[in-house]
Amino acid sequence: MAGGYLGGGGHSYLSGIYGFAADNVLEWEIVTADGVVLSATVRVFPNEVTSNAAFSFSVSQAGGVEQYWNAVSAYHQQLKPLLDQGMVADYGFTNGTMVVNGVMAPGQTNDSLHRPWLFLRRDSAQRPEFRTQSYRPAYCANAAQPNFNDAYSSLMISPRWSNSLPWWEAQVLQDQLVNELLPIYDAAAQDAGAYKIEANWADKDIKKSFYAGTYERLGYIKKIDPEGFFYGITSVGFDRFAWDSAGRLCNA
Repeated sequence: MAGGYLGGGGHSYLSGIYGFAADNVLEWEIVTADGVVLSATVRVFPNEVTSNAAFSFSVSQAGGVEQYWNAVSAYHQQLKPLLDQGMVADYGFTNGTMVVNGVMAPGQTNDSLHRPWLFLRRDSAQRPEFRTQSYRPAYCANAAQPNFNDAYSSLMISPRWSNSLPWWEAQVLQDQLVNELLPIYDAAAQDAGAYKIEANWADKDIKKSFYAGTYERLGYIKKIDPEGFFYGITSVGFDRFAWDSAGRLCNA
């Protein structure tokens, strides 16, 4: 909890109003290479009414493939003004089904939350313009990259995979993701970055994608650990290490 979640991110259904978990840390008790995180003081908020909407639809329910993608497009078109009100949506879709796990609306009642979804019936034939919005409020400086301040969405690709399968099969998927799919993302949304806690460790430009201009500042803080006692393949200071043939990190 005191590592990546509080230190460099921490998104939730309430991020649209209250920001990331990292935005709400007021104080850390100092961390050194020979110790641990002793305490963190975080901002708290009063309880309030919160509502959530969830639904799904398929190609057959939409009446055909074209109607299905029209409905998916209409959803994205109407999502923008909801996000601007501080709502956060979690959803996924395939070529045949779209599942909205939830649209969380702090401060909204069931009735006020229900009305916006009439667009699925009213505007399903319209094609949207995709825009950006404020994903989180800005508080004090932290390790969460600043390009998330105006992010519209965080996209994840979830290939079908089982941990029981051999690594070489995973490597095929990994190579396809890094060499074919991620470049498409980068071309469509340049400088969008990646949410470092859930991003791909094999990204070709970790400093840019994971840190977006914050790496130098975080590297200065990292000086409290001059020997590299804490390290990771995407953590600050990763460029001081290299992989050996067994996949272990060694001093470069």
